[in-house]
Amino acid sequence: METFHVLDDRLVKVELVTARVQVTTPTELRKYPATFAELRELAVYDSTARALVTAAIAALG
Repeated sequence: METFHVLDDRLVKVELVTARVQVTTPTELRKYPATFAELRELAVYDSTARALVTAAIAALG
């Protein structure tokens, strides 16, 4: 799984399956907070998350 960590406005660390990348280019740096905001909007929490996980487990039988 790929992950990223926004450390500040000058550095983002990206962990890929086979490598670690440090992003320092300003145009690329701006994409990461925007991406995080999009992912946060898609995320589910609390009872909604619990119901989703429970349904996935049930679907596995």
